[in-house]
Amino acid sequence: MKKIGIVGGVGWQSTTEYYSGLCRRSEEFHLARNPHDVPTMPEISIESLDLGRPFLTSALMMMNSPGHNLTTITGALSSAWKRMEPTSR
Repeated sequence: MKKIGIVGGVGWQSTTEYYSGLCRRSEEFHLARNPHDVPTMPEISIESLDLGRPFLTSALMMMNSPGHNLTTITGALSSAWKRMEPTSR
């Protein structure tokens, strides 16, 4: 099974909903195939962005400004994504 990555930060409540939904669906999937087995849970990495940090807050507020690009928010998301990548052992 592949590892799942979640990039969050809008609110911990939505992160827990995503996490529990993924685990619940995984459990249902495995129990439907073998009801007598212990269901396996997916590996999940959660990387939370701190939207209270000034550069992310200002980037989000300026996203709809004419002529403004998404470089700052894209950089933050890219950085979070890279932190979730598996490291070689």
